[in-house]
Amino acid sequence: MKADANGKKEILILGGTRFFGPALIEKLLESSGKAIHITCFHRGLHNAAFPCSEVSFLTGDRYSSRDMAELFEREWDTVIDLSGTDEQTITAAMQHACGRCRRYVFISSSSVYAPGDLSPHRENEPLKNGTGEPYAIAKINGERLLRELFPCHTIIRPSKVYGPGNYWFSERDYLKRLQDSPLVCLKNDPVLHFTYISDLAESICALLDKNGTFNVAGAEPASLSRFIKTIGRLYGITAAFAFTQDSDVPFSGLSDRILDLAEAKKAAGWFPTVSLEEGLARTLLCSGRY
Repeated sequence: MKADANGKKEILILGGTRFFGPALIEKLLESSGKAIHITCFHRGLHNAAFPCSEVSFLTGDRYSSRDMAELFEREWDTVIDLSGTDEQTITAAMQHACGRCRRYVFISSSSVYAPGDLSPHRENEPLKNGTGEPYAIAKINGERLLRELFPCHTIIRPSKVYGPGNYWFSERDYLKRLQDSPLVCLKNDPVLHFTYISDLAESICALLDKNGTFNVAGAEPASLSRFIKTIGRLYGITAAFAFTQDSDVPFSGLSDRILDLAEAKKAAGWFPTVSLEEGLARTLLCSGRY
């Protein structure tokens, strides 16, 4: 493995200063006994402080060919791509990294699985076009390119990640809806796998040196209504539901998406430990980060 002058393994994280990144950095340091050095490459738009010498930050733009070329003038032991969300940036990062790192870890998505396919979804099923959205197609094509370019690769397919600092559609937005009115209008009530950020971080640490593709999710699937009801109970709100195709509640238009987690358990002994109730309580009520 590639190591720095002090014998530490060098890990490059693309992204890593918002939401999930700090949780991953913390878990990587815990699991390695600090025998690693982590570099986060980010745009400089958010606070990048991390109080230890094992973590450093580089500012740049992954849309810039020059910045990416400079980033890979040196070699890395492992690259972890957290922030690849479109085909341009995913492809460019892999092409620049090819031959410059030992292992590439790609955070894909459960959106690669097509609606209506058999459930639970397993990693070896044909992907087609996933949900058909540009994000899903970019992740599918990224997985294909990764297999072509990197003999040592790890693909993680998480489902509906949530937790403190979620800057996509967050759990606090559901809470605001409930505080405005306990009646929530849904298009459908899909059964989904929700993944708490510390479970995702621990899965990446466990699978970091494992070749293959791995589903990652919470211990049990839950309906969207259960997710929303659980948020309400934390604040003494009893949620009620009505159904209409005019609903704008996120995720309510989805089909069921349940993942089989056997591969991750078989390869690394990983299995999620945070229940939905505990994860939402940590997210909404606790002052701690994770």
